[in-house]
Amino acid sequence: MWKAGIGTDISFGYDYWIDNKNLIQHLDIQDDSCLHPCIKVSEFILNGQWDIQKLNQLIHNQLVLQKIIRIAIPIVEIVDSFCWRLNGSGEFSTKSATWLTHGSDAFQQPI
Repeated sequence: MWKAGIGTDISFGYDYWIDNKNLIQHLDIQDDSCLHPCIKVSEFILNGQWDIQKLNQLIHNQLVLQKIIRIAIPIVEIVDSFCWRLNGSGEFSTKSATWLTHGSDAFQQPI
């Protein structure tokens, strides 16, 4: 999944960046035409913080909104990166991949 930095590489609606899901899945949107794939996460960051006003205009589900707001925006501008969601460190491990292939989420830990 994506780990947000400045948000310029992450599709706001389609990339996996909120709890290993995309925004469309979180909001259970059937008609995804309301979220253009070119809208980036960076469009919802203002002066190094989430633009709450802009998020409120688009997201009316308070649980999803809170999940987004809890995602820390780095103090210094860093590029977006990938992390392995099935390991608490965010680093890939063969152990967690093995558990994944066997259908177990025993090692899944939030980052």
